[in-house]
Amino acid sequence: MTPGKRGRRHVAAVVSGQLIGQLSLLSVIPILSRTYDPATFGAFQIAASLAMMIQPLATLRTEFILPSVTHDENARGLYIRGVLMVLAVAAVTTLAAAILALSSGMQPAQIAAMCALQTTALAITVLDNARLIRAGSETRLAIRNGLAGALTAVLQLVCASLTLDIWLLAVSVLAGRGLAILLTSIGSPRWNRNDVGDESRGYGIRRITPSVLAGVAASATGQTLTVTSGMTLGPSASGYVGVSQRIAGAPITLVGQSLSQLTQSRSSALIRASRPGLGRQVRRQMLVLSGISASVALVLTVLAPPLAVPILGKGWEAAGIVTAVLAFPISFQLLVGPLMPLLPMLGRERRLLSLQLTRLGLVLAAVVIARVLDADLLGTTVCFGAATLLGYLYTVVVLIVEADRYDRQHPQELDGNN
Repeated sequence: MTPGKRGRRHVAAVVSGQLIGQLSLLSVIPILSRTYDPATFGAFQIAASLAMMIQPLATLRTEFILPSVTHDENARGLYIRGVLMVLAVAAVTTLAAAILALSSGMQPAQIAAMCALQTTALAITVLDNARLIRAGSETRLAIRNGLAGALTAVLQLVCASLTLDIWLLAVSVLAGRGLAILLTSIGSPRWNRNDVGDESRGYGIRRITPSVLAGVAASATGQTLTVTSGMTLGPSASGYVGVSQRIAGAPITLVGQSLSQLTQSRSSALIRASRPGLGRQVRRQMLVLSGISASVALVLTVLAPPLAVPILGKGWEAAGIVTAVLAFPISFQLLVGPLMPLLPMLGRERRLLSLQLTRLGLVLAAVVIARVLDADLLGTTVCFGAATLLGYLYTVVVLIVEADRYDRQHPQELDGNN
């Protein structure tokens, strides 16, 4: 098999695995929305949003660095550091849930407990995925992507069919992802304990701090609307926004997560070998994905409002409107999301932090403006969407500039090697 055919086979495998996993999760949303009302489901969505904000701290963002580490033993040490941090964060968030149960009532404690479960699930998954990406195990990664989504969906379907408490949906997320990792770890590549040496870009506290802060800021940017709408407009608003973001972001997630994994795999190989060609890779990927994201956003804008009730059930009408408003802003994530790991791999954590703080500042300003204007959920969503678009456009510029900067620093054999 030629290298080109092998590469296409790996791309198809990773994308197919992601499709299976994400479609499985999407398929249970209409059942969940008919089992749990918007206010109840809103608590789950708030916990999920908080988990996404905490996850960068839980892994110390080592999932971005691990694929580009040259030596096996160094990568192993980085991986272990990440796992230990995940366990520490899980312990702290679980303790917080217990304290809230004693001091603030069961609902805040339940949200904290669901946050702890989902944070752990997200963190262990991205860490072990990074290990597989570094090893070039695309087929195993594809199987894991599919299994994680399918197993989680089945467990959540059981919860809905038995009308179990909402916090068990979070248990399903951890159990589904954990089982997928266990099943796909059998016979996976082992670390070469003798492969140790100096790294050109060590990952110490001076790189960890801005990288983690950037990750928290990025997650906070995406989850601001879910959390703040629940605080100002009630838990039902968080339910509408959370489901809308899952629907509007689903097509992007279907393609984007697998592309992110593939981008890390290919770019890390370039960076480890100090080869040029990053700028061309970034531009090519953005050009192809811009048409896809615009097409998907247009379809969602037109179809989401009339299909909200038939798909989600009575009482979810507002979710269709919110989905239509968020369709284009969220679609821009497909252009930049898969490429964001490039900045940490290039040692540009401070630039990444500056970028993410700028994006967070834009959406927070938009939410404040909406509150000053006493806007309803629709008005708040419009303000948030406009700020999100501006933030993504700025991100596109930053990624192109940094990729070109890398190529200027590694000009040798640009045409011959790429």
